[in-house]
Amino acid sequence: MAAVLLGFTDTTDNVQRFIMRRGINPPNGSVLAPLDFSGAESFAPFVGTTSVLGLNGEMVDVSDGLITATGSSVELFDAWYRGSTFGLFGLPADRLAPGDLYQLFVSAQPAGSIHSARGVMSYIHTLTNQTVSLGPIPPVPSVRTLSTTSPPRFEVTVGRQDAYRGTLLLVFTQGAAAGDRELRLYMTADYLGGAPSSWDVSTPDLSAAGYDANLGLFANVATGWSVMPTSATSLVAILGEPYGGPTSFSFGVQTSGNTPLTANRSRVVKRMLRPWPLKF
Repeated sequence: MAAVLLGFTDTTDNVQRFIMRRGINPPNGSVLAPLDFSGAESFAPFVGTTSVLGLNGEMVDVSDGLITATGSSVELFDAWYRGSTFGLFGLPADRLAPGDLYQLFVSAQPAGSIHSARGVMSYIHTLTNQTVSLGPIPPVPSVRTLSTTSPPRFEVTVGRQDAYRGTLLLVFTQGAAAGDRELRLYMTADYLGGAPSSWDVSTPDLSAAGYDANLGLFANVATGWSVMPTSATSLVAILGEPYGGPTSFSFGVQTSGNTPLTANRSRVVKRMLRPWPLKF
């Protein structure tokens, strides 16, 4: 598949120049032409701002990445800030192709908390100055074990907030002792016939369908969980295929004691929302 090559220089989180080569498909072991950021191939970035409403003194992570219509992707910018208005960098409009989309990610983590965050994920074609409004921190969910045989089953209940009435995302993880296993569950309000007063989602019992228990989570292994209610009314954006056009949704997240968000900063949240193809 033809790819897009993006090179850029930055200084203290301020992008200076871009080089972009579309439709390349170099063979293994080949040498690319030099990237000369002082030459005619390079160009200045779009420089704008992101204003975040609803902050309460949190640190804020702002990043954007480009997804092309051919499926290539790259993160262009990522920085942490304090305040409410932050820098935003990307490709200028005349360098975009039909079908290109930016993924703009804004996440705020309360001071002193390593298990909760809230934010907004947006997909837009042309970068302009952005204003996003954060929803509330979601309540701490109740997570209980329904079955201790492999694969173990869990039930999650959490109160529904009006800001996040679209889809509930659950992620259960087990570390190296279990071979780094992960289980994801998605529940949409549409599937339930409308937004519930409280989300109540259980891991399904797939034994009758012939599911191989060796492929699932292991019993008697420490299991972390992350619970993320969102405003997204469709799984398309959450699952990482926003190619139908621009969209935006807000989210909140709570994690278990053995799944701190500080482990990889906001990359934990990004991976929950979009496990592929962006190399975030």
